[in-house]
Amino acid sequence: MRLLLILAPLLLLGCKPSGLPASPSQITYLVLDYDDFGPQVASFEHIGYGWWQWNSTGGGKPDSEYEIHVVVYRGVPLEKVQADYPVIPEKNQDYRYFAYEDALHFLDGLLSDPESRQLLGNTISETKEKIVTSFRASSH
Repeated sequence: MRLLLILAPLLLLGCKPSGLPASPSQITYLVLDYDDFGPQVASFEHIGYGWWQWNSTGGGKPDSEYEIHVVVYRGVPLEKVQADYPVIPEKNQDYRYFAYEDALHFLDGLLSDPESRQLLGNTISETKEKIVTSFRASSH
């Protein structure tokens, strides 16, 4: 019985629920700013408009700023991401969610278009590099 009490916690430590990273150091989320994905005209179809998602429009002032974050995620269900990064209008807490592969596909599309690449400068390249580097570093 004493041996079972000693081994039980060790056995439990070796188990992990499905959908979670293999180690605590492996990231599943990277939180970026809305602007990291280029201007609204380039990204709204993928991450929504550049104003609070609970408003039907962006307001009357073109220079209005909205703190909107985009959570790039991998290896977890969207429901978990939404629970960990909830949208809370009362706190002006606005998150958009972008699956890792979808984010890279979107950024690669912009990078492959010469006009987009010229207009967006290094922003898109830097965003892609942040995403790839962050998730690569966590998978070692």
